[in-house]
Amino acid sequence: MTTDAEMTGDWVQRGACFPLRKTVGSVRGALAVFYPGPGKHMLQFALICDMCEVRCECLSWGILAEDWGRWGGTEEDDRKAMRKGISEGFTTLADILRERDCADMAEHLEEADAAAVAEAAAASAQPTSVGDWPEGDGVDGADGERHGLEPAHAVG
Repeated sequence: MTTDAEMTGDWVQRGACFPLRKTVGSVRGALAVFYPGPGKHMLQFALICDMCEVRCECLSWGILAEDWGRWGGTEEDDRKAMRKGISEGFTTLADILRERDCADMAEHLEEADAAAVAEAAAASAQPTSVGDWPEGDGVDGADGERHGLEPAHAVG
């Protein structure tokens, strides 16, 4: 079970279930309400999740980090099937979010992924050793010594 402190972002405190978490009164009570055990349905949360302003953040967290309990309107078996689809390449987290009426979050996720891919591509395009520099760039002088621009770690 994940504690509120382990979850990141202010979405946790904005969740419709957050006040309920605080009023359950004990760890045992919270476990019974939020983690009733395998095979037990948590229908009491269907309406809470449906009206929650942070359902999409909660769903994403649940898919990525939670095996038990109800997260973003899903139960354990739902998220297990989602993870399987992602790991087998049949779907993506963004696709799942979009299918669950979380298009804004899916778009944000795809933009962040595209930026990370572009950053990685730019980083891999930079020479990492003297041998990676193109010929005729002035790195090797007529005297056989290295001159001009070279990667910092290749100085020698």
